[in-house]
Amino acid sequence: MKVNPTPTLGLVCMTQSERVRFKTITRTQLHKSGEAQQREILRGLYRHNQERLADGFAFCKEHGIGLFRMSSDLFPFSDTPLGEEVLRDFTAQLKRIGEQAEAMRLRLVMHPDQYVVLSSDHDHVVENARRVLMMHGLIMDLLAQPREGVPAPLGQVQDARRQALRVQAQVHHIDRRHQQLGAHAGQ
Repeated sequence: MKVNPTPTLGLVCMTQSERVRFKTITRTQLHKSGEAQQREILRGLYRHNQERLADGFAFCKEHGIGLFRMSSDLFPFSDTPLGEEVLRDFTAQLKRIGEQAEAMRLRLVMHPDQYVVLSSDHDHVVENARRVLMMHGLIMDLLAQPREGVPAPLGQVQDARRQALRVQAQVHHIDRRHQQLGAHAGQ
């Protein structure tokens, strides 16, 4: 096998350039407003961030960068019902820019933040992790990114991901309980 001596470069979600700078909002700031205003705040943030995402893809193309790591907070609060509803309003735009990335042969990835812990002993932490990972999957789906290794039609991909996360969380919980029971039995 021939190895390419030139490394493949990637652009990480945090940049110094305003061209690829994403906006966010804190939970406290968002919840100071009523639901209708929250919807408009999120709509403005998501519009800005999807435009910056397209700019980031163009930047990568201009500089021969083949990978773009998107921020886990690209669309803040899209893991909530209101945020997901607003995000789905951008389906057509996200599909278009995702298809552009695909045409550029730009690989898109996301990495969950440090608070996404599927191995937690606390059910609410695992549930939050699952919700965040499902949101990441939704974003990749809205960006029309290819699914390698998922043996399901695109319409069933989200359900397949949901089931895989559920099984992983259940297996982890069973393993933890088994370890705890074994530790107690040995005492």
